[in-house]
Amino acid sequence: MRTAGGDRKTLTPGGHFIENCHIYDFTRIDRVYAPAVHLDGVGNRIAHNLMHDSPHHAMRVEGYEHAIEWNEIHSVVYESDDQAGIDMFGNPAVRGNVIRHNFWHHIGSGHNVAGQAGIRLDDYISGVLVYGNVFYRCAGGASVPFRSTAARTIWVDNNLFVGLQVRPELSRPGRRSLAPAVGRRIHPAGGRRRRGRTCRTPRTARVNRILPI
Repeated sequence: MRTAGGDRKTLTPGGHFIENCHIYDFTRIDRVYAPAVHLDGVGNRIAHNLMHDSPHHAMRVEGYEHAIEWNEIHSVVYESDDQAGIDMFGNPAVRGNVIRHNFWHHIGSGHNVAGQAGIRLDDYISGVLVYGNVFYRCAGGASVPFRSTAARTIWVDNNLFVGLQVRPELSRPGRRSLAPAVGRRIHPAGGRRRRGRTCRTPRTARVNRILPI
């Protein structure tokens, strides 16, 4: 299921929602990157869903100011590595996403692998609030229940982690690695800033002057 709505340039919300769905046994033909929900755009919501039984991730999220809340995700990432129940990747300009009050459990293959988690904010994903989630046995093998790599301003607050082998992981980038990546996304070809993004999320316009996490 793919949902996209809203205007990225002005950060006008789309107001789309995926609610009260039971989605299971997905990613059967394409064994990777065919999640139950792929969300994009601005200001959309995934709530009160049950997603389970997939060899890869359950959700892929891109864009700004989405709410992912009150979902239950289990029995995913049982074939893949370097993945999670929910995956965000590679765009440091996105901000304002909230992942709260979800139940992540029994995620991963259980083997000693490089990276399986409940939530994965990978390669520069920043400006995310992770609040009030429950993580239970969702760190496959020697991995972690929550993983954030090369990020800034990630808030992880009031979550419950149960049955851990390894603690949650947050890492931060150097200034040189993050600034060019942001610049490519908030400056169009003509060089003018996209006012909606830089006014609402001014940190992206002055990333070289921001302290890490």
